[in-house]
Amino acid sequence: AAEAAEAAEAAEAKAFDVQTAQIGAVIRHFVEEKDGPVMLDDLMPPSCTEKITAARTFGCLLGLATGGGLQVYQELPYGPISIALA
Repeated sequence: AAEAAEAAEAAEAKAFDVQTAQIGAVIRHFVEEKDGPVMLDDLMPPSCTEKITAARTFGCLLGLATGGGLQVYQELPYGPISIALA
């Protein structure tokens, strides 16, 4: 499992810019640690996350989802966002 995670991180590093790959590695770590989907608000609590950090991270998250590395789901507009491994 550790080798698969390292291979996925290496592939992300080649496919995305450095910041996106780093964010992907952090998100992947949290999802693997929880052994299931995580909520975006758990990764970046709105009460203590700067708006610019949230915006950059969200943009990277969408790029990772588009690239196929992560699954992102939001049932309702402005509702909670869950993140899982693809």
